[in-house]
Amino acid sequence: VASISNMAALTAIQFFGTGLIKRAIVGGEDRALSSSETLVSAFAGGAISGIVCGPLELTMIQQQKFGLNIIQTPAGIIRETGILGMTRGILPAITREGIFT
Repeated sequence: VASISNMAALTAIQFFGTGLIKRAIVGGEDRALSSSETLVSAFAGGAISGIVCGPLELTMIQQQKFGLNIIQTPAGIIRETGILGMTRGILPAITREGIFT
């Protein structure tokens, strides 16, 4: 369930984020993006999705490690390390999603 949720959220956020960045780049003009603008918008859309993807993947990994459910796992992480514990590994996730989007 967590893997499917992760992939669905990741894909939706990538499309939405990339679209927002594209609209910001063209600023309302009716024109196609240049190659570099397309690369920037795709990277940014992927990076935005990494913000969500990181905590979801952390939850999946910790579920596998400790055998807890999807509610108990993040609750345990937060209880042990505080809310910032959910950001563990987020920078690599942001970078990975930006590059591979």
